[in-house]
Amino acid sequence: MQTILALDLTGTSESDGWIKNLVTEPLASNMNVFVNLTYTILAILAILTAYRIYSNWQSGSSENTVSEISRWMLGMVLCIVLLAGLKAWMAANPVGTGGVEFNFE
Repeated sequence: MQTILALDLTGTSESDGWIKNLVTEPLASNMNVFVNLTYTILAILAILTAYRIYSNWQSGSSENTVSEISRWMLGMVLCIVLLAGLKAWMAANPVGTGGVEFNFE
């Protein structure tokens, strides 16, 4: 296996130290805050979208209310699953001191 691209996210060289200090460490150390913020934003968007669907349904301007509701529910479930997967992945694979290496074959 040949490494085509290798990124050092821990900032051992001078050129990429900002990635570690400004992105990787704050995100990894505050993952629970990031996930809770994203859940809060999703909840607000879900309420606004549900209100829009409800008002269109009551005014009669929407012919596909069931499809709008199913797309709304599928979007919320997909976002929650992706966030839970991200949280589990970050817990199982923390960024180590050696950085992250991306291998493209």
